[in-house]
Formats: sequence, C-alpha cells, structure tokens
Amino acid sequence: MGIVQRQGILNTIVVYTGILIGFINLLYVQPMFLKEEEIGLTRVLYSFSGILSVLMPLGAANILVRYFPQYKKDEEGHNGFLGFVLLYALVGFIFFSVILYLTRDYITAVYVKQSPLFAKNFWFVFPLGLYLTFIQILNIYCFSLFKSVAPSIFSEIVVRALNILIVILYHYNYLTFDQFIQSFTYLYAVNLLLLVIYIYTISKPKLFFNPVFFGKENRVVMYRYGMVMTIAAIASLGLKSIDSIILAIYVLLKDVGIYSIALFIGLFIETPLNSLDRIASARMAAAISHNNQKEIKDIYHKSSNNLFLIGGLLFIGVNTCITPLFSFLKESYRGNELIVLVVSLGALFNMASGSNTSIIFNSDHHKKGIYILGGVFIFLVGLLFLLVPQYGTLGAAIAVSTGTFAYNFGKFVFIKKHYKMQPFSIASLKLVMLIGGVAAMGIYLPHLENAFVDILYRGSIVSIAYLSIAYFWKLIPEELLKPARKYMPFINW
Repeated sequence: MGIVQRQGILNTIVVYTGILIGFINLLYVQPMFLKEEEIGLTRVLYSFSGILSVLMPLGAANILVRYFPQYKKDEEGHNGFLGFVLLYALVGFIFFSVILYLTRDYITAVYVKQSPLFAKNFWFVFPLGLYLTFIQILNIYCFSLFKSVAPSIFSEIVVRALNILIVILYHYNYLTFDQFIQSFTYLYAVNLLLLVIYIYTISKPKLFFNPVFFGKENRVVMYRYGMVMTIAAIASLGLKSIDSIILAIYVLLKDVGIYSIALFIGLFIETPLNSLDRIASARMAAAISHNNQKEIKDIYHKSSNNLFLIGGLLFIGVNTCITPLFSFLKESYRGNELIVLVVSLGALFNMASGSNTSIIFNSDHHKKGIYILGGVFIFLVGLLFLLVPQYGTLGAAIAVSTGTFAYNFGKFVFIKKHYKMQPFSIASLKLVMLIGGVAAMGIYLPHLENAFVDILYRGSIVSIAYLSIAYFWKLIPEELLKPARKYMPFINW
C-alpha cells in the first residue's frame, strides 16, 4: 500500500473520529452546558480569528506549498525555508495587528448593540489569530513532508476533546467565564505546541536562512504569489465564516449560537468531500502536471458520482430525522428545520459538483479561479447584508446556500469552457429523482413518540429504500460494491 493511500485511509479514520467528537460536542455538550450567547461568542471569535489567520500571513502557507519542493533537502534543514516562511508570516501578523489595534474601536462599535459579549472579548482575536496563523503553516509543512496523520489528530481529535473538557469544567464552576474564554484560546496554543514538538521529532528544520541563497528575484516571485493567493484564501474561508460575523451585527449573540448548531447539522453532509479532497487533490495535481486529460476527467466524473450518491443518502437521513433530533436539544434550538434544509441543499450541490476546485487551483488557470471566488465572495457579502436584516438566521442560511450554488456553478462553467468536460450524466438525473422521491417519503412517515426509536425507524426505512433503488438502477459504482460483496457474501449481489 502506497504512502498516499495509507495516509488517506488513516486521515479518513481521524476525520470521522473527530466528527463524532464534534457531533457530541455541538449537539449535546455545548447546548446542554453553555448558554446560547456563549456558543455564539466562541463561534464568532473563531470565525473572526480564522479570517485574520488567512489575511495576516500574506499567503505564507501557499508559498510553502508551491515552493518548498525546490528547497527541500533533509540533511541541510531544507535550507532554512521554514524559517523564511515563518518570519514572513510574523511580519504580516505584526503589520495587520497594528492596523487591527488602531481600528478596534470602530470594529467593536458595530457589534456592541447586538453582540456586546463579543465586543467585550474582542481582544482574544489577537492571540487566537496568531495561533491559527502558525498552526496553518506548520500543518502545511507536515503535509509537504507527507506526514499528515499526526497534525490531523491534533486538530480533529485533541482540540475537540479538550473543548468538551473545558465546557464541562466551566459548567461545574471549576472555571470562571473569563477563564473559560482564555482556555478556549489556549486550546489552539496546545495544538501549536504539539505541532512544534512533532516537527522536531520527524525533521530538523533550520529556522535561520540565508537571504542571498533565496535570491531577491525569487523572493519577489514568492511574495507576489503569496499576495495573489491570500485573496483566494480569504474569499474561500469567507464563504464559510462570514455569515456568523455579519449575523452578529444584526441579531443577538445567542441567536448566532443557535444558528451555528443548525448550520453544523446541515453541513454534516459535506464530511465525505473534505475527506476525499485530501486524497484526490494530490492525484489531480499530478494528472494536471502531466497533462493527463483522461485521468483528470476520470477523477472529476467519479468524485461527482460517488459524492452525489453518498451526499444524497446523508441529505435524506438528516432532513428526515431532523425533528426528532432537535427534540434532544433545549427548546430554544428547536424549530430550525428550514435552516437545516436550506443549508443542506447547498451542501448536496457542493458534493455533486465533485473535485472541481482541485482542477482549477492546480492548473495554470488558478488566477481565473480567484476571480470566480472573489466575485462569489462579494456576492455573498451583499446577499448577507440584504437578507439578514429582514430574515435573520434564515436569511443567513439562504445567502450561504445561494453562495455555494453560485460558486460551484461558476466552477462548472469554467471547467466546461476550458477543459471541455463536465461531471454529470443520466445517472445524475436518476439520483436527483431518487433523492427527491425518498426524501418526500421520509418526511411524510408518521412520527413515533420516542425520539430515539423514531430516528432509528425513519433512518432505517429511508436508507434501505435509497440503497435498494440505487442498486437496481445501477447507480452504485463497482468500487463501492466490491467491499460489500467481500464482507456480505450471504447477499446475492
């Protein structure tokens, strides 16, 4: 088994373990032990700091991905390239921190009416932004050394498990509120420390670099590339985080917390996409570099079909069982089924679109991809400012889902024009009919009194119906049927 395939399998296990922990945290621990506005505060703090962590390093992580192979040399500490990137990121962090400090009063004034708790704790975005900045860079460094499992464990499992711990400690008064927020920030300091220790156990990077060795012309090219990719990274992260930041301007922080739980449930459908992208992106980059059109088309088509099939099952399961699932939460979280449906529709279309991002951003057309991404980001921000004041959290959900549709449609048109390929077929149309039909059946199934039994019976019926029809319509690909034949030989496949 090759290193990429082996790490891909291990990463998948880690990601799903992390999602299970995250599910317990966001659907049980936090709603049970935290107030809605406290959940909203951690969501907005993380979203705001996340965008800063992309803006502040000026594309340092992208420079590392693109140019590290040219300077990679184990016995020479990779020529101090990591030190060069870290210094570059630190300069960017200091520069933007000064700007943020000077404009802090203007920023907090926007939030003080509806989200005073965020305005009061705004200072935490500085250390949190710093930790997230360097976590991102060190993660990329590990990935470049083909060591992706341990960093994934740190971020997907360790941080989430510690998050549950500090919530419980806060609930039982072992931590004050201020200590809880400080501890929430320190979670990412722990992540950063673990990465530093891990890197020095697998590699001996030099932090001192020779500017003459890199050359002024090479550095200028790197700086320019970093600036361009910063725009793409901000827009990409903004598509996922800007909704909470803008929402906190117009609604109470507790409503942001309630919205974040519904958003998490709706976006659960995208989980397989995140796992597949870690594997497919490397294959796609290699295929593009060798101009292997057949391989590019094969990955694009298979990723779309497989993810659409899996996403359809998750979409039906989530929306069929959402009412009894909400009954496990406090009363304030209930009644948000429509938000989950709207968000999950966008997530399903994202799944159906396949590995389109890796085609564009691994090619020579990456700048045009940035234009698409930037245009959609501006469109999403405008839509949020238009819909949120009128419709609140539902308006944010509609804007996010519409932005997802727009981004994927833009990528679809671009790939169709430049590569003369598209991922959809008759099978895709059949899947649309199947998902719509089984979802309608699931929604109209009678509810049982016991919520847990209700979820089991509804989930079982729609899953059996969906998979049975998909099998008889020959929508399940052979690579997914092979394991089933191996481990369930008693069924006549």
